[in-house]
Amino acid sequence: MSLVEPWSCCKDSALLTPSPNAAKDFVLCFRPEGPVLSAQAEGLGVPQDKAEAVRWYRRAASAGNAEAEVNLAALYICGDGVKQDIQEALLLLKSAADKQDGRADAYLGLASYMGLGGAVDHPAAEAWFKIGARQHDPEAEFLLASFDANEPGRVPDLLDEAKLLRLSAAAGYVPAMHGAGLLLVNHPDLAQPPEEATNLLLSAAYAGDWQSSAALGMLARDGRRMPKDQRVAYRWFCIAVLQGGSPAETYLRPGLQRVARSLADPVSIQQEAEAWRQTHPNRDLFVYANEMNPKYFPIQEVYALPHTPKGEDSDQTKQPN
Repeated sequence: MSLVEPWSCCKDSALLTPSPNAAKDFVLCFRPEGPVLSAQAEGLGVPQDKAEAVRWYRRAASAGNAEAEVNLAALYICGDGVKQDIQEALLLLKSAADKQDGRADAYLGLASYMGLGGAVDHPAAEAWFKIGARQHDPEAEFLLASFDANEPGRVPDLLDEAKLLRLSAAAGYVPAMHGAGLLLVNHPDLAQPPEEATNLLLSAAYAGDWQSSAALGMLARDGRRMPKDQRVAYRWFCIAVLQGGSPAETYLRPGLQRVARSLADPVSIQQEAEAWRQTHPNRDLFVYANEMNPKYFPIQEVYALPHTPKGEDSDQTKQPN
C-alpha cells in the first residue's frame, strides 16, 4: 500500500504545512497482506498468480479469518485479480472490523473519507480512525494524525498528533516516521530529544522516502538541526531525486541548481548519491527493528532491515553510506 500523504514538503521556508490539495491527496492504494497468500499475489518466491491468491483469500475469509477478509477487500477495491466491487469490499472490511482488526478500521475510515461506496463522510472517517488507533494499528494512528492536521476548520492538536505519529513510527510505519520528523522540526516547542526529528527523517530516508531525503537536504542547506553543509545538502537532494524520480526532480530542481552552483565538484557528489542509492534501493512502507510482524509479511518493497541512524550514519556532515 502506498499513501500519498497530506504532509507535504512544501516551500523551502516550511518543511511541513498542510497541502492545499490535502483532501484530494488523502488517497490510499489498498494492499493485500499475509504470508503465503501475499507471496502468490506479489510473486515472492513463487510464480505470481493473482487468481490463486484470490482463491486462497476467499477460502480463508469464508472461514472467518479477519486478515484474509481485509486482503480480499483490498483486491476488490483495486479490481486486482477480481472484478472491482466496492460494496463487497466494504462488507468484508466491516466483518473484519467486527473481529477487532485495526487495519480494517483504518480502511473503512478511508472509504468514508473518500466516499467509496457511499457519500463522503468525514465524521465517520474520524470515528473509524479512532477505533483503529485504539486497536494500536499503525496505519490508523497515522491517518488519525493526518486527519487532525488537515481537516478544514479544525484547530490541530499538535500534542496528540505527535503522540499518534510516534506510536505509528515506533511500529515501523515509514510515512509516520516522515510525518513525525517534520512535525518536530517545524514545532521545536514540542518536547523532544535533541536528535529525534533528524533520526526519524533519516530512518524514513533510508527506507526510500524521497520527501524525507529532501527535508534532510533542506536542513543541511540551512543549518537547521544539523551543521550547515552545502555538500551534504546537495547529496541528500540528489538521493531524493534518485528515490522519487520525476516528481522529486520537478520539486527540487530550483534548489538543486542553486546548491550545485555553490559547489566546486557537484558531479562527484552525484556519483556518491548514486552509489548510496545502489546500496539502499528499497521503497519500504514498514521497517522493523525486532521481529517482523507476520501480519505484514511478506510484502514486496515493504520490509527492510532496520534503518538505524546511529554511529557513522547518524553524522549528517558525512557522506551517506
